[in-house]
Formats: sequence, C-alpha cells, structure tokens
Amino acid sequence: MALACTLAAALGFVVLPARTTLAAPAMPAPALSIAASVTTSAYSSRVWLTVTLGTTQENRMVSIYAKPVGMPEWLWHSGAVNSAGRLRVYFRLMRTTTFTAVFSGDPDDAPAQASRTVDALARVADRVSGYNAKTRVGGIPYYVFRHGSLLVLHATVSPNKRGECLKPETEQWNTGSGWADDTRYGCDYLDSGSHDSAPFNLARAVGDRYRMRADYVRGARDLANLSADGPWLYLMVVR
Repeated sequence: MALACTLAAALGFVVLPARTTLAAPAMPAPALSIAASVTTSAYSSRVWLTVTLGTTQENRMVSIYAKPVGMPEWLWHSGAVNSAGRLRVYFRLMRTTTFTAVFSGDPDDAPAQASRTVDALARVADRVSGYNAKTRVGGIPYYVFRHGSLLVLHATVSPNKRGECLKPETEQWNTGSGWADDTRYGCDYLDSGSHDSAPFNLARAVGDRYRMRADYVRGARDLANLSADGPWLYLMVVR
C-alpha cells in the first residue's frame, strides 16, 4: 500500500480510502389486520371479515385467503380498501377456517399479512315421531304422546359426521323448580348419512312433561366443527 501511495503521489494522484457500500434502508411494512364479527359461528352462517390496511404509497389492494380445516387454502377474495383503509366482506362458514389477509407491497412499502381463525359449530336438526296430537302450553308447542306410543328422536348432523357420537338429552318439568336433568344417555353413532334414530318407551312417563334434544359430541380427531346441540322439542304423555 505504501508503494502504491508513493507511486500515486509521484504521478500526481490522490489515493482515497475504499468506498463503503451502505445497505439500503428496509421498506416499512404497513399495519395490516383482519377482524371477524364472531369467534365462533353457527354452521352455514355469515361471518363478516374486516381487513384494515395502514397508509401505503401506491398499491391499495388486499387479498384474502381461506383455509378450512381439512381442505386446501385458496384465494377467496381480492379487492381494494376504501379511503379509510378498510375492506369488509362476508364468508359463509361451514368448517373452522383460518383467513389470511395479504398486502403484496409496492415500490415504497413492504408486503404484509395477518391471519384470523373462526370456529364453526356443527348443525343438529332433530324431530320426533310417534305423537298423537299437538298442543300449546304457555305459548310453547308440545307433542302429545299416548302412554303406549313409541317415541323416536330423529337427528341429522351437518356436515356429515358418520361414526361420531350423538347423545339424546332429556329434561323433566318439575312444578316449582322448572326443568331438571332426566336420564343420562350414552352415545349413539351416526350412520353413513350422518343420521340417528333413538326410540323411547313412554310406559312410565304418563302425566309428565318433558323436553328433549340431540347433542352432537365431536370426535377427538375432528377439528372441522365444534360440538353442538339440536333445538329443544317439548312433549307430554297422556293415557
């Protein structure tokens, strides 16, 4: 180096230190969030999603990807945020789903993404057969059964949950104290069509009022839908 400096000085040049290359400052990523109207949703109901994008220089577009449990992720929606930086859309939820909002970036802003998961309940539809009449008590519709009738509780669970647990639940009306737990039942197992039919003998139920429903209990490996109950069905037993 000393020889090079001496030679350069002799030739009339000035030797400067080598230039240091500075890393370009990283582009800032805008604030990006995705919010849902609920954390747990009834089966096949609307869930409203609100994506909020902070200030960017150019690109105001965001994409929303949906990843239901047990299914591939796909690009579900793409659109521009409004002047307040928001995009609001709804999704009809069938399974627990993770939503990911993505901002792809622009010449002045780094890409950004945010995610939100919404749990989905299963849906239980139940009904009874074998009744003789219908009536109302306090405005509530009741099915009237004869003591010799065979009551059957029919249930269907959506989406299809074949092989998983379906428990009948019954409560008895006690004057003065209201509804109280009745007999506890074990699991029936849903058939290939996600149906179950549970028969009940009413010989010892004369003069009483009951309500019953079907309860779906999800399997340990089923992450797609949460356990759920059907609507209460009210009945009375007469001679």
